[in-house]
Amino acid sequence: MKKVILPAVFCIISSGLFAQVSKGTLFMGSTIGAANYNSVTNDHDYIDSGFRKTTNNNFGIGLSPQLGVFVNNHLIVGGSIGLNFEHNKQNIQSTERNLDNQDTKKSTFTINAGPFARYYFFNTSPGSTLFFTQVDARVGTGSGNSSGNGDNTTNTFTTSAKITKIFNWNAGASIGMTHFIQKSVGLDVFAGYNYEHNKSHNTATTNYTSKSDGENSARTVEYDLATHSNNIVLGAGFHWFFASHKS
Repeated sequence: MKKVILPAVFCIISSGLFAQVSKGTLFMGSTIGAANYNSVTNDHDYIDSGFRKTTNNNFGIGLSPQLGVFVNNHLIVGGSIGLNFEHNKQNIQSTERNLDNQDTKKSTFTINAGPFARYYFFNTSPGSTLFFTQVDARVGTGSGNSSGNGDNTTNTFTTSAKITKIFNWNAGASIGMTHFIQKSVGLDVFAGYNYEHNKSHNTATTNYTSKSDGENSARTVEYDLATHSNNIVLGAGFHWFFASHKS
């Protein structure tokens, strides 16, 4: 009896898994692929015995819902929407350029969208764990703000800024694996590379209070800022596989 039951069960499971990664299967889920934190400290020692120490603490998290379809038994094409939040905290201590101490906080929120393609590797029939490679690209926009305070030899000051007209685009590739924790539910883990270009318009107002006589003054500046970044990304997520009625 066991010789009959075990092969039958194996065939049912195998056919069930194959139905989830075959042509026409709908692929839907979300990837958490931009979670990151880092802390960087830069020390400058000047020839005049001065110093400048900059400490940055950066945190970011991104949520990326995806929707695609298997165009054959291995390849998914589709689109994704990215929601990203980034926060930066910076402290500067310096004896150069009349600056003693400054703290700044900056937060931005962006939304982006774009296409992706994922290819699953297997021979004739898939197992419960599948390896894949994926490429994607997105364009987006958003806004943010920053605030800060500090002092130098002559003034104390506070700064507030609006970050507008954010335009960014990014492209990347990754490799990873999907493990089916249920017949139609896969857990993804992956690692990859991402290049990002970001441009924004910044309007910053700084209010000064003189240490000598308490007189107040203000200065507003506007500028465009462009940044380029190369990123190593580690991520995870869940995806659902809905088989076509024709499969």
